[in-house]
Amino acid sequence: LYMNKITKEVPNANMLIIVDKAAKDQCMVMRKFGHSKKGFHCSTQRQFVQGMQYSIIPAITLDSIIAYDIVEGPVDTEQFLEFLKEHVMPFTNLYPGPCSVLVMDNCGIHHGNGICHLVEDDH
Repeated sequence: LYMNKITKEVPNANMLIIVDKAAKDQCMVMRKFGHSKKGFHCSTQRQFVQGMQYSIIPAITLDSIIAYDIVEGPVDTEQFLEFLKEHVMPFTNLYPGPCSVLVMDNCGIHHGNGICHLVEDDH
């Protein structure tokens, strides 16, 4: 249903800019489950490392990554708004032109009033 709806609103994939975020820290490589031979307990030895978390915010089009930012720690609403304002909005165009539709997931920091005003009022 989503794909059918988006296809009606966005007939050309060149209209899309997709923005999301991801994070990485020292604990990301740890696994909760594993495999072992039947009748044997699965065990592993590992050191616990408390490290700094890094977050990346990319803006991606059909052709390339047009902008990104890497920050220490989690991304908050103000950082996300600044990223959009400084790095993404200069690439946007009026609908239905190329790079005229900004796609984000339903993360809480994507719903701030400042972000809605920036996106709706910029063009």
